[in-house]
Amino acid sequence: MAPTDPPALETKLDSAETVVAPLAWDAAGFTLPPEEVWAAGDARYEARELLGEGGMGAVMLHRDRHVGRNVAMKTIRSDFVDDLSARTRFLREARLQGQLEHPAIVPVYDIGRHADGTAYFTMKRVRGVTLSEVIDKLQRGDAAMKERFSTRRLLAAFGNVCLAVDYAHRHGVVHRDLKPDNVMLGDYGEVYVLDWGVAKVVGAAEAEPSALDPPEDAAATRPGIVVGTVGYMAPEQLHAVEVDPRADIYALGAILFEIFTLTPLHTSESFESFAQEVRRGVEARPSLRAPSRQADSEVDEICLRATAPVPEDRFQTARELHDAVEGYLEGQRDVERRRRLAADHAQAASELSARAEREGADLEERRRALREIGRALALDPDSEQAMEALVTLLGSAPAVTPPEVAEALSRSEAEANRRSSRFGAMVYGGVLLATPITLWLGLRDATAIIPFCLFAVLAAGTSYASSLTRRPDPRLITAVMFFSSAMFAVLGLIASPLLLVPTAVVANTVAFSINTAGTSRRITLALGVGALVVPWLAERWGWLSSSYRFVDEGMLILPRAIELNERLPYFVLAASIVALAASALVVARLRDALARAETRLQLHAWHLGELVPHVAASPEDGTTGG
Repeated sequence: MAPTDPPALETKLDSAETVVAPLAWDAAGFTLPPEEVWAAGDARYEARELLGEGGMGAVMLHRDRHVGRNVAMKTIRSDFVDDLSARTRFLREARLQGQLEHPAIVPVYDIGRHADGTAYFTMKRVRGVTLSEVIDKLQRGDAAMKERFSTRRLLAAFGNVCLAVDYAHRHGVVHRDLKPDNVMLGDYGEVYVLDWGVAKVVGAAEAEPSALDPPEDAAATRPGIVVGTVGYMAPEQLHAVEVDPRADIYALGAILFEIFTLTPLHTSESFESFAQEVRRGVEARPSLRAPSRQADSEVDEICLRATAPVPEDRFQTARELHDAVEGYLEGQRDVERRRRLAADHAQAASELSARAEREGADLEERRRALREIGRALALDPDSEQAMEALVTLLGSAPAVTPPEVAEALSRSEAEANRRSSRFGAMVYGGVLLATPITLWLGLRDATAIIPFCLFAVLAAGTSYASSLTRRPDPRLITAVMFFSSAMFAVLGLIASPLLLVPTAVVANTVAFSINTAGTSRRITLALGVGALVVPWLAERWGWLSSSYRFVDEGMLILPRAIELNERLPYFVLAASIVALAASALVVARLRDALARAETRLQLHAWHLGELVPHVAASPEDGTTGG
């Protein structure tokens, strides 16, 4: 038979590109080149060492004496030399792989025959580790492999695999056996797609099975029409139907899932159980299988689409899958850049926070630290260093009160003063109701009633005037306290320093002490004491007649201005109730204010705890701790 070359099919991809797609050869095989082409084979190549063995043949390292380089030579096994189908598939693999000229597909240099008649072909000798080995060592926690192959680097290599497969698809070739074992990663960034032995040219006749087909086990390619590896075959490959490039996309999706989870998508170990698993369906969401690998919803969407059971639902080309992964990587690169910038800002914030804690530090250090924290958290909301710096600042008070805080406190104090002043005006105005009650009890001397009413009016008026000011006026507050203390002192002159006056003075002094501080509070205390002591001293020193006298039966109260009769207990009871109610209201308002402040403090601590999860509120003191 005369030597012939296998035919070729010219396929137009688009207006800008024309490629040549190799066709499959029929069962008759193809005729080898003339004998003289093969004559120099044994003289040209010098055997060195065995690189690996497979079902079809062995791969050995040889020295190419003509070029002066090492090559990998794949030789068909001697027991298949006379098997026409085996020889056809062997040479078909060589021709097909040789025509796919892509950086990620090992180039074929030569096809020939040894002196004993065994066919061989030589190709580039590649070095590296298979993706399967990488995943296995990463899964076992190999620190060196983890340092060498990050998820980002594996994804970049996966993108190169997608481009190589897309190149093959555009030349009409479907690999049909893509898996981590058939992807090699070199030491210098090289990526190779290996083993094109079961690849098929779309539209060409399938080669007949032969004795070289491996047995039916979990890791082998099944003989006949069903071709592929358990765990990576697309569902349509299980049904022995004509497959198209989308079958490779399913396998790529399974590989991508394994890169993220370090576990196979399908866990079945036999063809039958794998078929059942495919029929049941598998959720290809890396985020569910391995949450610790930090796969997100975008990764889930890519894997789900690539491994869709129906080919029409998958990515329609390997380049589309590549672009999706590349888009994800671009996003990750942006995230990494943002994290690096955030780390710089967080470091600056930590340094500024430390300086802000030093004695004598000004507010500008804190302001700058907070600005840096804001920038860091805007770039990376999960920056622990920035959040810790924020907690440090929030957990300590500055040596100098910020003007904004002072202004806020001033406004709060003014509002409290307005509320208290309005309440005081109502109370002091209500005291005037004691005048008709005094008349009801009976008067001995009406001259003391006039100054009592006058001081009550002055206390109510100045208290109301204080409620109208935008800022607390210490002079008005002192005047209110003076007029109210004078009013109660005169009450001691009307009745007795020991009758009603102490209760009223205590309630009045407590109310003012709550709303004053510093010198004003000391003046408040002094006026309260004066309201109790002055009438008593006036009697002791003889300026006024005594309002009480001790007799054999006990102490006799002798009020100067009012009568003591059976109506007095009602008056004393009513006045005591009023004093008690006023005191209770004052204390209740104070307690409510403290409760609101405590609530705000606890909410502040809760927010810190949510901001930095390891910061928790202390149940004993409500503070936060790292």
